[in-house]
Amino acid sequence: LVGSPNIRYTSGELDSTISLRCEIAQLPFNAVITWVYRPKIPTVNGIKWLPLYANARRLAQNNRRFIVDYSGFNSQTQTHLSILTINPLNPSDEGLYMCKSNQHQSTANMYNLTVTPSMKILPNDGTIEIHNLQRSLNL
Repeated sequence: LVGSPNIRYTSGELDSTISLRCEIAQLPFNAVITWVYRPKIPTVNGIKWLPLYANARRLAQNNRRFIVDYSGFNSQTQTHLSILTINPLNPSDEGLYMCKSNQHQSTANMYNLTVTPSMKILPNDGTIEIHNLQRSLNL
C-alpha cells in the first residue's frame, strides 16, 4: 500500500445497521477489492486481519450479518465501489475494517468502528433501558 490509509472513526448503535463505503480510483477494471477486519478484542491467537469479502464473494462463511454490495468498476468515474453492511451490530464487531485492492500501488480505506449501547426510554414508568449492559435505571 502506498502511504498510510486514512482512518475514519465511526460508531453505530448496538443492534442497528451500519454501512462502510469504499471507493478506490485508478485501478484496472479487473482489480479485486477485499474487505478485512481486525477485532478490538484480541483473539486467542493474537490480533490478526480476518478476511470478509473479495469483490462480491463471501470469505467469512460463518458470519451472515456481513453483506457486501459490490458495484464493480464504473467506467465513467474510473472507480471501484464496495459497501460493507453489518446488520445487526454486536459488541464483537468493534475494531478496524479495511477495504483494499490487490494492486501494488493502491491505497486503502480504513474504518475504526465503535459499537455504542442502545437506549430506549419507556414513556409510562420512567425507566431507561440500556441494552449494552442489560441494566435499567429508574428515575
